[in-house]
Amino acid sequence: MQFSMMKKKNNIIFTLILALLLLPVLGWAQPADAVEGSITTTDGEEINILLDYDLEQNVLRGYDLASNRQYAFTPSSVISFQFYDRDLQRQRSFYSLPYRENGQISSLQFFEALVEGPVSLLGREYAVENGNGGTVDPAGRILIPTADLTRWVYFTVSEEQEITPLKLRSRKILSLMETRKDDIKAYIERWELDITFQKDLIKIFSEYNRLLVEES
Repeated sequence: MQFSMMKKKNNIIFTLILALLLLPVLGWAQPADAVEGSITTTDGEEINILLDYDLEQNVLRGYDLASNRQYAFTPSSVISFQFYDRDLQRQRSFYSLPYRENGQISSLQFFEALVEGPVSLLGREYAVENGNGGTVDPAGRILIPTADLTRWVYFTVSEEQEITPLKLRSRKILSLMETRKDDIKAYIERWELDITFQKDLIKIFSEYNRLLVEES
């Protein structure tokens, strides 16, 4: 799935928006959790910069230490961005994609590409309140009791470039993979996978896409 192609179809006034959003803001403090990463803008420019992704505001901020400046990016000004997550110990890739939510007008939003292939798996992370103490999130991470936790919502992308919310139910996932349903069911049982854990969900979709590519 070429996510950048989906972006180009909606690129009407992005150049103007990009010019406004790239205006630097002086004097903003760099957050402690900013990480080294790269951004691909709507005009195809790749920028290596310190990144901080604000989940609640759906805004990406970049920091230039040399000039002590901060830049704000929205889904309208970015095609994709990547960074290495030291907590999850993996490279994370995000794309700005058009999505129609609850019958609303389609708008660009950031999605993380967890698996790319004939049936891609996307994820979005949301900040949520936690009043029940520590828990384990869908990524399989043990969370320390805090008021600020995250939860994941998943989506699939078909070869027709349609983004669909994914319900984490075994029956739903197996029906999505109908053409190789028996193979995937056996794969889940053999490796004792749990679809509520992100790492296992990634393995399941990776295996399904491998089978689809193998038979094509």
